[in-house]
Amino acid sequence: MFCVMLVFPYLRSMKLKFSIQYKTEWGQCMHVLIRYRTNDLREHVNDWVMQTQDGEWWFLETALMESRQRTLISFTYEYQLKDQEGKVQRFEWNRVPRTYQADDTKSFVFPDQWRDVPLHAYLYSKARNVGRTEPVERSGRHSSLPLFRKTVIFRVLAPQLTKGERVALVGSHPAIGSWNPTRYLRMVYQGDFEWRLSVNMDGMQLPLEYKYVVIDEKTNQLLNWEDGSNRMTPHGEVNDGEVIVLDGGSLHLKEEPWKVTGVAVPVFALRSKHSYGVGDFGDLQRMVDWVAMTGMQMIELMPVNDTTGTSSRNESHPYHIISNSALHPHYLDLEQLGELTDKEKMKSYLRQRRELNSLTSIDYPTIERVKNAYIDDIFAEIGEETLSSDSYLVFHEANKSWLLLYAAFCQESSPYYNDIRKVCFVQYHLYRQLKRAVDYAHSKGVALKGDLPFGVSRDSVEMRMNPQLAQPTYRWDEEHGIYEWWRHYLLWMEQFFDAVQINHIIDFFRSWIIVEDKVVTSKLSDILSNTNMLLCVEDEGMQPAAVYKVLDDLRIPRQEDSPITINIKRLHDWLAMDRSLPEQVTIEELMKAKRLNTKIKTLINRSKR
Repeated sequence: MFCVMLVFPYLRSMKLKFSIQYKTEWGQCMHVLIRYRTNDLREHVNDWVMQTQDGEWWFLETALMESRQRTLISFTYEYQLKDQEGKVQRFEWNRVPRTYQADDTKSFVFPDQWRDVPLHAYLYSKARNVGRTEPVERSGRHSSLPLFRKTVIFRVLAPQLTKGERVALVGSHPAIGSWNPTRYLRMVYQGDFEWRLSVNMDGMQLPLEYKYVVIDEKTNQLLNWEDGSNRMTPHGEVNDGEVIVLDGGSLHLKEEPWKVTGVAVPVFALRSKHSYGVGDFGDLQRMVDWVAMTGMQMIELMPVNDTTGTSSRNESHPYHIISNSALHPHYLDLEQLGELTDKEKMKSYLRQRRELNSLTSIDYPTIERVKNAYIDDIFAEIGEETLSSDSYLVFHEANKSWLLLYAAFCQESSPYYNDIRKVCFVQYHLYRQLKRAVDYAHSKGVALKGDLPFGVSRDSVEMRMNPQLAQPTYRWDEEHGIYEWWRHYLLWMEQFFDAVQINHIIDFFRSWIIVEDKVVTSKLSDILSNTNMLLCVEDEGMQPAAVYKVLDDLRIPRQEDSPITINIKRLHDWLAMDRSLPEQVTIEELMKAKRLNTKIKTLINRSKR
C-alpha cells in the first residue's frame, strides 16, 4: 500500500477593509482597484466590487494572499465608479497614489472619502514646481513607518510648503501633544508632497481631535496651524493587529498667489548665429538664458510636431501635424550633431548657413534641402555608431510603437527618406536635443508651455492607422480609439512640457457623439486629469454649461477667480518696449539689449508686489 502526501504551498494573507461614502445612482456600483507588487517584481491587479445597503455607504473586506515564494512588498489602491456593464464612469484624482508597504501580520482599515481634483490642483503641476526644491531631504519614496499592536497612520498632502518647512501633528490626547504647540509630533516626508505619521494607539480611545501644523525644519518653531475646524478620527476601538489609515487629503492652508510672466514664441521664429535660417532646439536652449536673465519664468511654444508633407511653404503651418509623436526635422540643431570630417564640405555648409540667416523670411524648401544634405553626410559618418549605441537602443525600445510607423509613412511620402534608419536617427537626435533644452530650462527655473492642437493633418500617420479620426464627430467608445489617442498625446507632451494651452476647448464638445452630458464630462475629465501638466484654457467668452462643468471638475482656474496670474506676451510685444531693436532680432542681440531687459525686469518686480 502506498500513501500519497498532498503538500499545499504555505499561504499567508493580509486583510484589507475599505469603506467610502459616495451617493450613487441606479445601476452604478463602486469598485476598489488594488495593484500589489511582489518580491518577483511583478505587479498584480484585482478589481473588487464593493457592497452597499443604501447606495451611499460602500464597504469591502478582502485579503491579499502570499506564499514563501511570492511575498507581498507594497500595494496601491483607488476607487472607481462603474455602470452595470462594468464601464468606468468616474475615476478618482490620482496624482499622488495611495501606496502602502505590505505587512501580513496586520489588518489594514481604510475609512476613505472620494478624491476629486483638489481646488489648488495647480500646486501639484509640473509648471508650478519647476525650479522648486522639495521642502526637506528624504532618503527614498515611501519611507517605512513603525507599526504597533494598535496603529493609526495619519496621511496628508502639503503642496503649499516651501523649502525648510515640514508638517507635524498635534491634538487632544497627551500622546499627540494635548494641543501644546511645543509638543507636536513630526511627520515623515514620503516625497511628492506626501507626509505620514504612525501613532501607537495602545491604551488610547477613539475618537481623537487633531490638526496638522507647519513647523520650521531648523528652529522647530511652529509657523502655522491649518485653517478650519479640528479634524476627528472615526469612533470605535482599534483592534489588536489593526492599522487604521486616515487619508486627510490636502493640508488646509491658504496658498500664496502665483504670478508667472513669460514669452510666447514659435521655435521656428527663434534666431541666432547658430541657426540655419530657422529656429531649432539649440536656439530654444539659448532663448532660456534671455528669459531667465529678465526674470521671466515661462516660454510658450506652438506645436513642435513634424508637419512635413510635400515640402511646400503651405505645409510649414505648425498645426499641419503628420504625427502626434514625431518632432519636426527643421528643429534639429546641426551643430549638436558635430562637424563633418570633410573640411571643404563643412565650409560650404557654413556659407549656406550665413546666407539663410541673412534672409528676411523663412525659405522652407531651401532650409529643408540644406539640412537634409547635412543629415545625409553626418549619417554616413556616424549613423552606424549611433544606431548601435546603448542610448539609441533605449530610445528605440521606448518609442517603437510610433517610430517605425512614422518612418514607414515618411518613406512612402518622400523620396528623401530612402532609409528608415535615417528617419529614426533624426528623431533620436531631435528627442535628445529637445530634452536637453527642457532640462536646461528647468535648471534655470524656466517652465515650458505647449499648445494642444485639436487634430492632425488629413494625410498623416494617425489618419492611416486610425481612420476614425477623419469622422466629423468623435465617438469616445474604447473601440474607436479616440479616447486612448488623446491620452497618448498628453503623455507624449508631458515628456517635454510643464503646462499646456487648450485652445478652442469648445471644439472638443462640438465634435462628440454623446448620449448624456455626464458622459462628455467624464471622458474629457479623465483624459485631462491624468496629466501632471498645468492645464490652461484660453478665455473665449461665453461657453455652454458643459464646458464650465469640465473646467470646474478639473479645477482649471478662470481669470476672474484664479489664484494664478499668467502673463504671457508674444516676443513681438516685448520688443515693442524698445523700438531701437530690429524686427528680426537674434538671441545674441536680445542678451545685449540692456534697455529692454531693464524694462522687463522692472515690470516683473512691480507685478510681484
